[in-house]
Amino acid sequence: MRLTTVSLGRAKLLPETRRPRAGDARRLGRHSARGRRCSWSEHAEPKAWCPSQRHRARRGLLLLRSRTGREAPMSPTASEINQRIRAAQRQFEQQVNREIQRVNDQNRRAVADYNRKVEAQNRQAVADYNRKVEAQNRQAVADYNRQVQAHNRKADAQNKKVADDINRQLAAAGRPRVIYTQQEQSLVERVQDAVPIETRDYDLFLSYAGIDGGAVATELHEELRRLGLDVWFAPIAINPGKSQSLQMDQGLARARAGVVVLTPAYLAGRFWTQRELGALLHKDTLIPVLHSVTFADVAEYSGILPDLAGFTTDRDTLAEIAAKIAGAVLPPA
Repeated sequence: MRLTTVSLGRAKLLPETRRPRAGDARRLGRHSARGRRCSWSEHAEPKAWCPSQRHRARRGLLLLRSRTGREAPMSPTASEINQRIRAAQRQFEQQVNREIQRVNDQNRRAVADYNRKVEAQNRQAVADYNRKVEAQNRQAVADYNRQVQAHNRKADAQNKKVADDINRQLAAAGRPRVIYTQQEQSLVERVQDAVPIETRDYDLFLSYAGIDGGAVATELHEELRRLGLDVWFAPIAINPGKSQSLQMDQGLARARAGVVVLTPAYLAGRFWTQRELGALLHKDTLIPVLHSVTFADVAEYSGILPDLAGFTTDRDTLAEIAAKIAGAVLPPA
């Protein structure tokens, strides 16, 4: 079906009270034979409409001039309607895009906040786990070190015992043959019977008076050490800054036997010598060494010394006395 194209222009319409008449179309312009296209006169005013428009005018689609002379706006054209539609579409698209952008920004912020929380929780969990692992590792290392130290102490004690035994055997093999007097032999037998079998830290505790027995005690200590005996000797064993009496008591308790260098100053009854002698007298392994005194002097000083037997520097040298003491304390080779 072929549609009729109608061109609408700005027309000066008739008053409202007057309806269009049939002659208006013939007076103002002609239409085509079929009534599909209108031809208008350039100077015709107001412009009329073709018969195809007559029905529209009757229905009020065309606005007429009011009595006041003002013209009302005409209906929008198709291009104007399309422009308005496109403008409305653009506005709607802009609103949709703005809403999409807002939602995207909100989602990005929510995701970023969630990621920050998750990362903080992960860091905290990793830090807690690392602290637990480090504590467990420290505990395991400390336990292992304690076990190793205990094992090393036992091994060192065993090695020391073996080395001491070997050194004693070597020292006994290299000791000169000594001859004891009858009294000395009884002393040696008593000491050998009384020396404890269990291992002690020291073989001998050497007691002396420093005023007149220091040089003798030092030389005797060197001879005993040369023969393989471990001797508690105050100038070496006492540590400064600690209780001297406590260290002496510990040395007396940890020694297998005691050697007393009896000199005039010792018999004069000094505090430390009396204290040491009182502790040594409770041992059956007390070995007296007389220097510059006689057995009569010793008997006058104290009658409780066992059998008044011992060694004297008037008869033997310190090296010989050390060899006799080693023979009494150390096991036979």
